[in-house]
Amino acid sequence: LYQPANMQAPVRGESDIKLGFTGSGKSMADLVHSLAGEGALTIENPAIAGLNITAMPEMLRQSDELTGPGKASLEPKQAEAERTKLSHALTQGGQMNANPVQALLSLAGGILRAPSVKIESDQAVLRTDIQFDLNRFAWGGSGALDMVLPQHERNDVAPQVQFALSGSWGQPQIRFDYQPMVQFLTQRSLLREQLR
Repeated sequence: LYQPANMQAPVRGESDIKLGFTGSGKSMADLVHSLAGEGALTIENPAIAGLNITAMPEMLRQSDELTGPGKASLEPKQAEAERTKLSHALTQGGQMNANPVQALLSLAGGILRAPSVKIESDQAVLRTDIQFDLNRFAWGGSGALDMVLPQHERNDVAPQVQFALSGSWGQPQIRFDYQPMVQFLTQRSLLREQLR
């Protein structure tokens, strides 16, 4: 679908894009800024690169072992640092194979938006709002990867990794925030301690 210069193709699949738009202007900049319209994007057999959602069970196991029976007590900051390292496994290598995706597109002021995109698999749900500014040829957006867990594995904190998207067309930048997942793992550890 899209091949940036600084990373592998982030999404693979069979796509169908429909977009109708209008615009006018005395210069190219005026024309682009005036663009407006709407459309839809469908992706069959989508595969999202760089999301290793199969790493979750091993990550839970290793997190539990940090404070398991017979383990030396860790300082809270040390335990947080270790769980942050573990959380990185979800965004290193692998790919997320998902169900077909349908997204509505809107174009206004020369900015193409795909709001509230939801990409689902049995193990995770990726939610994101993405936009591409045709005026600056730049990406923008944010979202979260929510892991799907059995009821007995859940607690009051969502097991998710958040991210923000920025950068140019050829060199997009993705910044991950692992703190929500670290909070989930910490809450899980506290609950397990209470049950002992």
